[in-house]
Amino acid sequence: MSSLHRIILYRLLAAWVVISLLIGVAVSWTGLRRIDRQLVALATTELRKFAAANLG
Repeated sequence: MSSLHRIILYRLLAAWVVISLLIGVAVSWTGLRRIDRQLVALATTELRKFAAANLG
């Protein structure tokens, strides 16, 4: 394999790794935000039920 091909291959590999890491971080961050919103919604619902049961 020529030197130019090897350089191109290494650069493509490095770009692939960087893009994969960025996509992984974005997917993880989006998933954690979704889970956080669901957790807050669940806690709010349960708190309202608890408050209604204690006040009523």
